[in-house]
Amino acid sequence: MQLVKAAGVTFVASMIERVIEPSARGDLTRAEAIRAGLAPVVGEDLRGIVACSRCCGT
Repeated sequence: MQLVKAAGVTFVASMIERVIEPSARGDLTRAEAIRAGLAPVVGEDLRGIVACSRCCGT
């Protein structure tokens, strides 16, 4: 995700929504549940993702 972050927060947010929308199939409750499931992995704010190798230890 750090590599994609370099392309910009707007791009990443749009990409994630494009994955959520078909999975939710128009069900807003399901879409929110999917987002809630992604939050622990991605975080609440995409701006917190750091695009660097130092933070990963590589």
